[in-house]
Amino acid sequence: MLEWDDLRYFVAFARAGSMQGAAKALGVNQSTVQRRISELQERVGRRLVERHLTSYRLTELGQELWPAAEGVEAAVAVFERRLAASDKSLTGIIRVTCGSILADRLRRTPLID
Repeated sequence: MLEWDDLRYFVAFARAGSMQGAAKALGVNQSTVQRRISELQERVGRRLVERHLTSYRLTELGQELWPAAEGVEAAVAVFERRLAASDKSLTGIIRVTCGSILADRLRRTPLID
């Protein structure tokens, strides 16, 4: 079974074209990217990325998986946005920049606790 988190590392590699670029984009070590892609390849049972002289490249199967994995990424992003939009209990501080006249009024009679 494929795992979204492994696909996320695969997509980052495919976009960046390098393990180092994917690591930078994800904010992780290069070895983490390599390990996660290796785990994905083990689950698939075939190579998705091949080592060449000085770089890695997607295999034919990797090229086929890439757009499908991006589709999964897009679907997850849509769901996360909908989930965040439906959260009615959002709280926090909102900072507003305004002129001194409005700032004085807001200090005297705050609109929000």
